[in-house]
Amino acid sequence: MFSAAAYVFSDRTKATTFSTLDSKEIGNAYVAGYYEGLFARWSVLFFHRDTNGNWVGYYLAHESGRWNNAKMNTDGEKIFIERDAKRMGTYDLRSKLFTHGPSGVTFPKEEGLVKEKDLQQFGLIKNE
Repeated sequence: MFSAAAYVFSDRTKATTFSTLDSKEIGNAYVAGYYEGLFARWSVLFFHRDTNGNWVGYYLAHESGRWNNAKMNTDGEKIFIERDAKRMGTYDLRSKLFTHGPSGVTFPKEEGLVKEKDLQQFGLIKNE
């Protein structure tokens, strides 16, 4: 299991955002992925920018099919990530802990820190 920070990004020219969740209370959340070809298929990540502009990102899936049915919702304390009505992840907005749904593994905030270049590759922020 890899976090977004631990994963080595290369050129992600086919990045796609599958789901977004925006509010003044929680900031912005994205489920985004990139296509790596016929055999590797899609790698999918969850990103969150809090109301102070701080980013974290966590790995959701690799060698996956396209996530057209990705959805996110919140209860104000957590963000729930679903695909085809299955829980794929839960992100705690206060502690910044991310629990990967299929594996049940929980990752601390430090493993989710995201570099600006990674956000640029996903088109979540623009190159200056």
